[in-house]
Amino acid sequence: MALRADRALAFRPDACLNAFRADYGCDICATACPVAAIRPDGFGVALSDACLECGQCAAACPTGALSAPEPVAAAPRAAVECARVPAAERTPGATVVACLGGLSTERLLESCAEGAARLDIVDRGLCADCALGGGRAEPWAEALAEARALAAGVSAEALPGVVAMPAPRRPEPLRSDGVDPARRGLFRRLAAEPEAPSPWRRLGAAATPKRRRRLDALARLDAAPAGAAPVVAVLEGCDLTGLCAAMCPTGALAFGVGEDRAVLAFDAARCIACGDCVAACPTKAMALDPNGPPPGAEPAVLAERATRACRKCETLFTPRAGEVVCPACVKSDDLMSEMSSLFP
Repeated sequence: MALRADRALAFRPDACLNAFRADYGCDICATACPVAAIRPDGFGVALSDACLECGQCAAACPTGALSAPEPVAAAPRAAVECARVPAAERTPGATVVACLGGLSTERLLESCAEGAARLDIVDRGLCADCALGGGRAEPWAEALAEARALAAGVSAEALPGVVAMPAPRRPEPLRSDGVDPARRGLFRRLAAEPEAPSPWRRLGAAATPKRRRRLDALARLDAAPAGAAPVVAVLEGCDLTGLCAAMCPTGALAFGVGEDRAVLAFDAARCIACGDCVAACPTKAMALDPNGPPPGAEPAVLAERATRACRKCETLFTPRAGEVVCPACVKSDDLMSEMSSLFP
């Protein structure tokens, strides 16, 4: 769905971290926006008239909840030009984008995976003095470096690159209509009222479309580099309470308790390396490495332990050696003992 009918920026409420709960507080898109046009708003985000459709919020969004029109390499070598470059000076046949800073790592990887197509970013030397560049001479540099590192085993001819071609004329002024009007019309037709999410809702099965785009591109490239996906590990001292899974906004961690077993599983394809699980663990028994290898086809089992019914409350829990009473009952008994000692 379109975030606004008059802007070519799409929004997936089911993939926004703020849909997990209203106070989640993700503001990555707002931080990335050079004109302060987007902000967290309840279970989603709000977009103001100041939006120039540069796409930097979408490129920064960790889940892919935001997406903007992206260049498609239709020729063996396709140029990508900024909309501020005067039309007469643009590379013939170039794809025009509102801002080169809106190019994402995922789109650059996909250009490698498409084989015959390659994206060349045309550097006209305009970005350092542009309000959208935020003072950066190469606002695409981080995404390009990450894409090239992840696709390091690919032929250099297939990797996206940069072509320096200083602009001989003054650039066009900044405006909000730098995107192809036909594409804006598509987003307008897709506009619809979002369904209001409920508090503490878990993001949907496609909660991390950006991660899946990356993994799909790497699979097509037959590349398995470090940094393709995060890795979570359970350390000694884990009580297997499932609190980490309860706090995971994307469902990358899943906790299940049966009559005889409790299992904690991890799906790296859904992990965004937010670190909420590590922060939530009461025994500090969880570690996160954001730069792990590509995940396997199935979620990995991180921990598994036998369960038993608490002797006092009959709730299922995962006991350590010799334990017959669940931690909640132990704490309750300790509290009652302490109160009894205060009031003999």
